[in-house]
Amino acid sequence: DLRFGAAGILIEPASPMVGDTINVRATVTNVGREVGSVQLQWMNGLPDNGGTPIGAPVALPPMARNETRTIHLELPNVRPAGSRTLSAVLDPGQQINELDESNNVATTTFEVAPLPLVPDAVLLRADLTVTPPSVN
Repeated sequence: DLRFGAAGILIEPASPMVGDTINVRATVTNVGREVGSVQLQWMNGLPDNGGTPIGAPVALPPMARNETRTIHLELPNVRPAGSRTLSAVLDPGQQINELDESNNVATTTFEVAPLPLVPDAVLLRADLTVTPPSVN
C-alpha cells in the first residue's frame, strides 16, 4: 500500500506572494509489498473536482516495503493572487493493486498574497544629485 506521509504536501515559502517561486514536496511511503515503478501526478485543484494536471506524471522507481521517497515540484513565478489548491495523486491510472486506494491523494490549500501596495524603495531629494547642476 502506497500512501502519503502525515504532513501531506508542504510548500516553501509557507506564505508566498505573486511572482514567488514555490517549492513543493510530498513524501510517499510504501507500507505494503514491494512495488514496481509507480507514477505521481501533480494537479492544480482537486482531482475529482475539475483539477488539471501540472506537467506530465512523475515516474517513481520501484519501492521496497517501508521505503520512503520525497518528490519535489517547483512552481516558478506564481500568479495571480488568491487561494490555491494543489494535489498529488499516486498511481493515477490505478495500475497497482493496493489494500487502500483512499490514501493515494494528498491536498493542500494556501493563499498567494498580492504584491504590497507600498513602495519598496524611496528616493529622497537629499539623495538626488543632478549633473551638470544647471542647464543653459
